[in-house]
Amino acid sequence: MNEMLKAAATEDPRHAFAEAAYRIIAKRGFADTTLFEVAGEAGFSIGALTHYMKNKDELLLAAYNYVAAQCASEISDETQNHSGLEAVRRLLHWQIALDAQKMDYWTIQFIVWERARENAELISVMREETLIWWARLESFLQKAKRDKEISAKVNIKKAAKGATALLQGLGAIAVMSGHKTSLVRGDEIIDDWIEITLKPTRPLLLV
Repeated sequence: MNEMLKAAATEDPRHAFAEAAYRIIAKRGFADTTLFEVAGEAGFSIGALTHYMKNKDELLLAAYNYVAAQCASEISDETQNHSGLEAVRRLLHWQIALDAQKMDYWTIQFIVWERARENAELISVMREETLIWWARLESFLQKAKRDKEISAKVNIKKAAKGATALLQGLGAIAVMSGHKTSLVRGDEIIDDWIEITLKPTRPLLLV
């Protein structure tokens, strides 16, 4: 047994398939990804893969769930020592930092959006993840409002949805154009949105 097969044998095959599907779909796109290729990337036979996942949509869903778990972990690390407005700012900056990894995350998300038009399960999963994202962002915004870090007139739910739409728009432009907006430029856009929409009661700490 080669090293890849040995490594695969020691972990949950579903996790290995999800991670392999994420890597291949993000790199090559959904149409050019095959079950056989994903199985090989994960270090398993095609028979082992189809035991757990019957088709490409199931692979895509697994890849999306893998990305969601990665994002949740990274967001937790980014915001764990912060709250209120600073947590909001760090959360939004993390999302729009369009490095290679974030570009892959966005690519998977937009592929799922495209496939969701034909797959009700994908729609349901995406709706659930969106609600989780809104709840996390709203909790930080509520804290900022209670602590009088932002204007008392801010509508929290509308602000969370507006921030999400801004991020998705920037992500879509980056993915479709292949242009990796610089971190500095992305930060500027986010900070402008914070200033205009949230109206902070004191200057942002630009660090």
